[in-house]
This record gives sequence, C-alpha cells and structure tokens, in this order.
Amino acid sequence: MVLNNSTGTTAGGISIGGTGTTNQVGVMAKGNSNLTVTGGVAITGGNSNIGVYGESSVITVTGDISAALAASLANSSIGVFLDKGSSYTGTAGNVSAGNNSIGIYGKELNGKSISHTGTTMAVGNHGVGIYGTGTGAEKITLAMTSGIILGKDNSIGVFADGMNSTVIGNIAIGANTSIGIASKGTGNVDYTGDMTIADKVDTGSVGIYKLDG
Repeated sequence: MVLNNSTGTTAGGISIGGTGTTNQVGVMAKGNSNLTVTGGVAITGGNSNIGVYGESSVITVTGDISAALAASLANSSIGVFLDKGSSYTGTAGNVSAGNNSIGIYGKELNGKSISHTGTTMAVGNHGVGIYGTGTGAEKITLAMTSGIILGKDNSIGVFADGMNSTVIGNIAIGANTSIGIASKGTGNVDYTGDMTIADKVDTGSVGIYKLDG
C-alpha cells in the first residue's frame, strides 16, 4: 500500500518479514498523507525491513509495534520510520525492538514530534526503542505504564538527538554500556519513574546520558 497526498487506514495491522527477507516495506505514506494503522505493526524476521515508512506525513498506530532481531546494526529493521518532517502518534500498544533493530526512528523531523503511549517497551542487545533527530523544536514523548526493559551491550531506550524528550515509566537497564535515555546536543530530558541498572560486567551502564549539550 502506498499513499501519496491522501488519507488511508489499514485495518488488521501490518505484518512483514520472515527468515531470509530483506528490504521489505509494509506500507508507505508520502506527500502530506495521513495514515492510520489499526492492529499494530510487526516485522517477524529478516534484515533491513521497515513496517511503516512515512515521508512528510502524519502516522498514527493503534496497536503494538515489533521489529524482530536483525543480523547486525548495518542491517537494522525498523518498525516505523519517519523522514522529512513526518510525525507519529502511537496509542495503547507495546513496543519491541529485537537485537540490532529499532522500534521507531524519526529522521529530520523538521519541527514534528514522536509520541507513544502504551504498556511495555522491550529492547534487545544493540537495539533502540525510539530514536529521533531534530534541530531543537522537536520532541519525543514516551509513556509506558508497565515499564521499559533494556538488554545489554549498548541497548538504548530513547535516543533524542537535537530534541527534547519526556519519558514516563520505570526502566530496567542491562549491562555493558546500555542507556535508559540518551540526549545529544540541543534538548532537555524530563523523566518520571524509577531506574534499575544491572551490575557492571565489562563496562558500566547509565540511566540518563547527556552529550554535547
């Protein structure tokens, strides 16, 4: 399904991927489109797959988002990918990013924001729950009523690059340089909840990490 300067709804959710699949896209919205996905977004396997691709559009998902593990960081799968001023709102769903994958990624949001309210976020080793880049006016808002669980080895819950971030929910952080909330450059961090950080194994992990700001 492709939307171009139009409005559409996918009922029953989106499911793509599987063993051996690469570069699949479940649905694309571009050119100031408005897309609503009911039933969630699932990438069940493979590499470099994208469940929803939004370009200069408004994306709403009412359900879970899951991106299964990928072979490496260079082959990350992404549940929802936003580009060139797209915005995202997610309601009533879990977010799951397997090893090396990303749940929601917003690139060059150009004043738009990412907002997700749900139950649980789970992120695997080297994975990222939500990653966004902006120029200062943008914001990531995440509220998970049952908390956020991060793996080890550079697992990150929220990474806001040049953006404000508000995170609500307890965070359990794995060992070896995993980070609950990372903020780079311009942007404030507002956090409500309790953090539990695993004991150091090879390297320590961090609850909130601020870089170049």
